[in-house]
Amino acid sequence: MTELAALLWDMDGTLIDSERYWFKAEADLVHAGGGTWSREQADECVGKPLQFTARQVKEAGGLSEDVEDISRLLIETMAGYIRNDGVPYRIGAEELVTQARAAGLKLALVTLAVGPYVQAVWDGLQGFDVCISGDSVTRQKPDPEAYLSAMAQLGLEAHQCVALEDSPTGVKAAAASGATTIFVPPAEGAESPEGVCEFTSLGDVTLETIERLHAERHAS
Repeated sequence: MTELAALLWDMDGTLIDSERYWFKAEADLVHAGGGTWSREQADECVGKPLQFTARQVKEAGGLSEDVEDISRLLIETMAGYIRNDGVPYRIGAEELVTQARAAGLKLALVTLAVGPYVQAVWDGLQGFDVCISGDSVTRQKPDPEAYLSAMAQLGLEAHQCVALEDSPTGVKAAAASGATTIFVPPAEGAESPEGVCEFTSLGDVTLETIERLHAERHAS
C-alpha cells in the first residue's frame, strides 16, 4: 500500500469560498460600463484562466480597457477583499487542513490565480509548503503541469498525493497528473472523469475518508 504524503489544494471554490467575491468584482466592472452580469455568466468563468474572465467582462460591459488591464483590476480587487476580510475557507476546508498538518502531511496550493490575489491568500494561510500559481506555469489547467510542478517541489510522486478540486477543468488536470482526485463541485450535475471521487461538500470529508480512498485506489 502507498502511504499518503500530501494534499494538493485548488484554491478558488475548493480551499476558499471566493466565488461571491469574484461575482462582485466582475459585476462591478460590468455595471460601470453600463452592462449586466448574471450568475450564469459568472459560473461560466469558474475554473477558467483569468484572461477568459476578463474577456467576458470586457464584452458584457462594453469596456474600453484591454483584457490585460481588466485582468489586473480584477486581481487587485480580489486581493483587497482577502486582505480586508481574511481567508474565507470553504466549509470543511480549514478542518481538513488542520487534520492534515497534525498528521504530518505536506500541503500545496495549486491554482490558476495569479499576482497579488494569490499572495494575499498565501499570506493568510497557515502551514502550507508550496504554492503553484497561474503565472508560475506555462500550461494552464486542464493540463496537469501545475500539479506535477507541486509534486516536484514537494519531492513526491503522484501515487503519494491526493488533489482536491471543484471544477471540471481542475479535476481533469488533477486526474491527469496521476494523483488520487476528489471532486467537490459547487452545484450538482457537473461531470467528473471516471475514477474521481465526488462529494457534495468538504464538510462530508475527513482525513480518514481521504486516507481510505487513497488506500483503496492503490491497494495491491
